[in-house]
Amino acid sequence: MNVESKSSAGADEPENGSDRSESERGDRAVKKVSALAVASVVFVLVAFFFIALTCGFGSHNVIMPSVGLLFSIAALVLGVSALIVIWVNRRRVRGIGYAVAGIIFGALFALVMLTAIDRLVQCRRVALCMNNLHQLAVAIDQYAKVHEGYLPGADKWCDLLMESDANLSGNVFKCPGAKEGPSTYAFNEALDGWRLSDVNEPEHVVLVFEAGQGWNLSGQKESIKMRHQSTKGRFSNVLFCDFHTGMYGEEELAKSLVRWKP
Repeated sequence: MNVESKSSAGADEPENGSDRSESERGDRAVKKVSALAVASVVFVLVAFFFIALTCGFGSHNVIMPSVGLLFSIAALVLGVSALIVIWVNRRRVRGIGYAVAGIIFGALFALVMLTAIDRLVQCRRVALCMNNLHQLAVAIDQYAKVHEGYLPGADKWCDLLMESDANLSGNVFKCPGAKEGPSTYAFNEALDGWRLSDVNEPEHVVLVFEAGQGWNLSGQKESIKMRHQSTKGRFSNVLFCDFHTGMYGEEELAKSLVRWKP
């Protein structure tokens, strides 16, 4: 009996050993972390790096926030994919915390990057609009010098400037923030027939301003168009008779020394 019992016990040992091996393999499988979840967190960290670069250097280039946006979206997608894999293999794969972190921070950083890109695009439009006004200022100055100091007529000022300056492009008359129209600037009609040198306090008198869409537009304060957006609200770019430019909102135009009458 003892011999048989020992034989029987010996026969059972391999089976128990096999069970333990399977259990150990199962334990090792449970410890496996989803590679997608880890990648999601890594992409979040890279996106944060580009956010820091954008904020730290105050770059006016959209490349860095655009790259940060791509990494943020990638982190979000990888996080969602990791959650799906973890759910399907919930007994063998873990890393749900990494996946959730990738989703949350990926979405948050993507929103930050989109906001940064939008602001940079707005700043670029404002800068290009200002540049257009500077080119118009040069053209008006040259016109006045050729025509005994007289400013171009308010009813055909665009045509007159184009005729007097062969290098002047038609794109200069259009703000980059406008989608349509041959021109989005208007001439101060109160200056029609005036000499530039006769304008009193030219640094306060509006010469050209942003308006609606059309060619040879002229008008005054009621025609101004607040085309640009900032943290303080909507504003418009204005060219003055001393050829400097400024950015003004409706309240600033009402409270400042800006004048429409020469």
